[in-house]
Amino acid sequence: MQWWQALILGCVQGLTEFLPVSSSGHLQITEHLFGLKMVPLAFDIWLHLGTLLAVLIYFREQIRSMTWQMLSKIGLASLPIFIGGFVFMDYIIQLRTDLSALIITYAISAVVLFLADNILRSNKGESIKFKLMEKIHQRLTNKYPPSLTQALLIGLFQVIAILPGVSRSGITVSAGIFTGLPRDQVFSFAFLISLPAIIGAIVLNVIQLLTGDSAVGIAVLPWSVYLLGVTASAIVGWLALSILRWFIDQRILWPFAIYSALVSILLVLFV
Repeated sequence: MQWWQALILGCVQGLTEFLPVSSSGHLQITEHLFGLKMVPLAFDIWLHLGTLLAVLIYFREQIRSMTWQMLSKIGLASLPIFIGGFVFMDYIIQLRTDLSALIITYAISAVVLFLADNILRSNKGESIKFKLMEKIHQRLTNKYPPSLTQALLIGLFQVIAILPGVSRSGITVSAGIFTGLPRDQVFSFAFLISLPAIIGAIVLNVIQLLTGDSAVGIAVLPWSVYLLGVTASAIVGWLALSILRWFIDQRILWPFAIYSALVSILLVLFV
């Protein structure tokens, strides 16, 4: 792997991990275009560390002020993907080498995002009375969204994101919208529950690294290549979070739905 390939892969990881277009699918396509037969697991670990760093920096205030109640909701939402990842791990690894599977998963992402966009736009008429009553209820009961039921449902949706080509951010943001989570909470909760998912992916890759073929070991690439990848992933990831926050504030998801649909169509034509 050349340094410029590491830079591009880092940017792709950072951009697509948080924009609802699937990082795993884009990395798979990019590696195919570069003719990279085998990208070291160690490099994947560094890319995930970069996106983990981006989330930690972007949501540092929410993380500092996090309550045990919110931690329990994040834990509940994360439980399904850990179970699903463990049960279907071998199947998912096989799918990562099959570009044709991305045709279906990108189409699924497009449909989900179109539905979520439609709900977002239909809520443009939220009244001041509704918002005021919601705030009064929160203050009186000290109950802040999501509820445990919403957290669990969002977590169940997140399991779909273990499929390459299904965006984890897209599926969790959409699930938050489907379950009626207030718009200002959709973005933050979707990415707070990404922390356990990203850490889990890193741990899984480390286990595979330690128990697998030494050819994918840490010494395969120069350290400068790893550092370039993690830096690009972190910086671009932080920018991607800011971009998606703007889109959600504007109640717009349809561009990502169209993009996912186009990727699916292009894969049909060229794979």
